Amino acid sequence: MTVMCLDENMVNQDNILKQAYDNLDFSKLQDDITHFVELFGSVDRRQMGSISTESLQGILSTALDQEIKDSTYKQILYDLGKDQNSSIDKMEFLADIPYFLTYRN
Repeated sequence: MTVMCLDENMVNQDNILKQAYDNLDFSKLQDDITHFVELFGSVDRRQMGSISTESLQGILSTALDQEIKDSTYKQILYDLGKDQNSSIDKMEFLADIPYFLTYRN
């Protein structure tokens, strides 16, 4: 079920997000996914399956070990088709990890 949802999400992504998949470092991907999932779970304490986009900025700063500036974060939200009042569900979050990793220094 999870792979099918991720695959469906991938088909619907814009070019910038598809490019992120093409540039993945698969040797580190398992560790990256584990880290991102743990951070998502720490924010989604009630296990509702979604987080606010405001919380996403904190997760990205922690996961990427750098401050995500507001201008960068607005671009991320734009690329994801979200705004600052949106939420992101766990499946979307998982599918977007390769894109998030493009912001790693």
